[in-house]
Amino acid sequence: MSRFVPLTLAVLVAASVGAACSPTGTRQSQADRTSIVLVVLDTVRADHLGLYGYERATTPRLEELATSAIVYDRAYATASWTLPTIASILTGQAAGVHGAGYSVGGAARPTRMRTSVPTIAETLRAYGYATAAVVNAPFLGPMFGFDRGFDVYDIERATDESIRRAGPTVDAALEWLDSLAASDSDATEADDGATAATSESRPFFLLVHLFDAHRHFDAPPPFRGRFTDVYRDRYGETLTTLESRLQAERDGDLDFHIAAYDEELAYIDAEIGRLVDELRERDLWDTTTVVLTADHGEQLGDHDEVGHGVDVYDELVRIPLLVWAPGVEGSRSSIPVSTLDIVPTLLDAATVDYRPRLPGQSLLRGPPPSPTNAPSDEARRTLLIENPTPEGVARALIEWPHKLIVDTQRVAELYDLARDPGETNDLLANEPGRDVRQIARRLRQLLAAASRGGTRGNAAALDGQTLDDLRALGYIQ
Repeated sequence: MSRFVPLTLAVLVAASVGAACSPTGTRQSQADRTSIVLVVLDTVRADHLGLYGYERATTPRLEELATSAIVYDRAYATASWTLPTIASILTGQAAGVHGAGYSVGGAARPTRMRTSVPTIAETLRAYGYATAAVVNAPFLGPMFGFDRGFDVYDIERATDESIRRAGPTVDAALEWLDSLAASDSDATEADDGATAATSESRPFFLLVHLFDAHRHFDAPPPFRGRFTDVYRDRYGETLTTLESRLQAERDGDLDFHIAAYDEELAYIDAEIGRLVDELRERDLWDTTTVVLTADHGEQLGDHDEVGHGVDVYDELVRIPLLVWAPGVEGSRSSIPVSTLDIVPTLLDAATVDYRPRLPGQSLLRGPPPSPTNAPSDEARRTLLIENPTPEGVARALIEWPHKLIVDTQRVAELYDLARDPGETNDLLANEPGRDVRQIARRLRQLLAAASRGGTRGNAAALDGQTLDDLRALGYIQ
């Protein structure tokens, strides 16, 4: 398969496409609604987190915090590159509805979200929420529409070699919370006694985006060297030549690359823990719904590739998903879910009725976590994967345990994820019996029905700096 991002490959997972309509609901009192923190990790695959059984201790804080969260073991992203998948996270819609992806023909350029599709920030602000985002990637710039609905939109331009790390990102998020608290306090003091006695703090929605795991892995001390200490003097090398070194398979370079990636995850984990500690210190934790996820994963030699941006295999689309909320007890769920479920979950926390306007479902009121490895029949869902690239749209459909992939050249693959989680045995190629053909035929029909409609929005007007940043990240040639 052709690749449009050096060292990167892509996917798009979504639940069934729904209408691009605003949620509707009755405005509730602020006391009925929780504040909301949405943490999006860039380029973090689930199977490299200790929380999901990885052998390295990459997530000790998350493992501790997960005891009070719902942890989803089969969560799927809506893309394997940032633009379409975070657009889905913030709109609750698949790429065919929100339109963020790539233009077709000529000099392919990234496309912006359709303005007709509301974001979660726009909806929550309309319901009285204070809104802020602290983000770190050029694809999240205002030219793509991601600032819509945010009172404060703090974005740092990033490349793989120059980013605002997780520590300063968390600092900026906490500074905004402190400024919001000070503003609320000043407003209360300005009220007369009768008003002040009934005053309520304004609920908030805070988006925190951590970019550290996006290639050029170089974690800061004390995490640097934690897993790479057996590879001496490697931090002087540039990892941008890893693809050619991978092909040569010499000197253990891939092992070093993976270990360096894991160090970034350990650093991010520590900063997530610090964010939670600070929410508790500010007496916000018990009144806040927190959702943590990733935009997509990363190939680390899987399927003979490194990076993200084109393929639709599980190392690229199976991501972490955890939900903490007041009154929610810790548990694990093997029910397949999508990041399209995040917007309904947040609207549920805000007591905003989203049904039937969105294709996802609230994780606060869906079916109970499955106690076994196999999802119950009523919990089985069909998850659509459609990934816009300059060469076309790669698509897949997951109906557990089967996953059908149709690439941009319309070549199909079929996998049994329960028996073959690494997607190494293509049933269509290796076991093309009658049952397999019937499964593939049915999934093809479901895929065709779910992916009707375009996946292209309007090309974004990119300034010179953004073009340079995207070239540095490998997204534009």
